[in-house]
Amino acid sequence: MIERNSPSWTSRSVGWTATASPNTFSTDISSSCGADNGSSWFARSTSQRLLDHRLCSTIRQWSCATIFGMRRLNRPTGVETMTDSADWTTALVSARQTLVRASTAERVADILRDMVMEGRVLPGAKLAEDSIADALQVSRNTLREAFRLLNHERLVVHELNRGVFVRLLTEADVVDIYRMRRTLEGAALRFWGESADAGRAAAVSHVRSAVTTGVAAAERGDWDGVGTANMHFHRSIAALADSTRIDEIMRQLLAELRLVFHVMPTVRDFYEPYLGDNERIATLVEAGRSEEAVAVLLDYLDRAEDQLLREFASKAGRRSAQADPAST
Repeated sequence: MIERNSPSWTSRSVGWTATASPNTFSTDISSSCGADNGSSWFARSTSQRLLDHRLCSTIRQWSCATIFGMRRLNRPTGVETMTDSADWTTALVSARQTLVRASTAERVADILRDMVMEGRVLPGAKLAEDSIADALQVSRNTLREAFRLLNHERLVVHELNRGVFVRLLTEADVVDIYRMRRTLEGAALRFWGESADAGRAAAVSHVRSAVTTGVAAAERGDWDGVGTANMHFHRSIAALADSTRIDEIMRQLLAELRLVFHVMPTVRDFYEPYLGDNERIATLVEAGRSEEAVAVLLDYLDRAEDQLLREFASKAGRRSAQADPAST
């Protein structure tokens, strides 16, 4: 059983105040007993919430690469960062068009999830309700419901009297995520190899497009862009199964995965070796050699998982040494 750091949401209504800077979100939460500030959001039954989640439409083709920027904190000097700082509050305003008039918690969750998958929101970041709600022009209740959906997907946690934070993942999460990836992506490649669907060519073109985008980003020295292209590559692999359910699971899984990737100290050293693997898999898919593509993919995932786990262990060792200098 893999232990999750699930939040414990209070049933009391909550009043929210927020301050924000370009580099971090900050939210202060103070409890109140007012009847009009969100109590219905907390009181809804699980079945009602799940029904709402299923009924809400999703945004599939929206890129958030240009609407959110944060600087990773506590990076060693001279080490490449995952993302650059930007005025996220202003940038979020451009996302309003994706909400149309019938803005919903599901759509807000889509926006924030995509930002995580694009590497724009960092593990441990504090989410400022006022700033996000104002930028997207949605109600606080809608945003709270979006946070609840993202909590269900293990992307955020709520800390009582502190606020909502982007989740920090663990070694157990890495093992579980990669187990799921082997199952989904491997099955998608095998299904594609056995399928005679008329839409095969279009599906394969998305795989190739993601590879091309990644190579172009590498040539520009845009390693965050390489990471984002890699996310799209693996979503395209899963999409070969032609299953909306697999697509949805993969989207959530890759958002978690991008949070894991932030453990790596340098982005180029992590992403660059896998550009060639993506090219090999795309070429095998185009040639109809699905079993060979599966073999390359599984080896690829084994190496990536091992690399991440070693970095987690290394960071744990460094923290232990700092806590007990006499032991070194």
